[in-house]
Amino acid sequence: MPQKNRPDAITRAQMPVSSRSNPAMPIIVGILVLLILLFIFLIFFGLIPVEIKKSDITENERLEAAVNQAEQRAMQNVNATGEVIPDTSVASPDPILSQLEKPFDAAALKEES
Repeated sequence: MPQKNRPDAITRAQMPVSSRSNPAMPIIVGILVLLILLFIFLIFFGLIPVEIKKSDITENERLEAAVNQAEQRAMQNVNATGEVIPDTSVASPDPILSQLEKPFDAAALKEES
């Protein structure tokens, strides 16, 4: 169809300046967005798991050192005092709670006998 018959058809020169930008701009923007997404993907699925593995190894070493230290302390306590955890006193009952529980203990004893 010739251009003369289409009143809505305009030539490139008649287009406004804002719409006459580079026609490859959407492709360039798409490639840039794709590169950014690929970079983010590599960060989250490549570099971060490697860092987690490295920190996990050092954390395991620290944990093993702490466990070994506690084990050595326990063995020294056993050798010195015969108890794993020395100076542990038996807990005494709370006098206030004992007074509150006396009626219930008495009722429980009556039910048992």
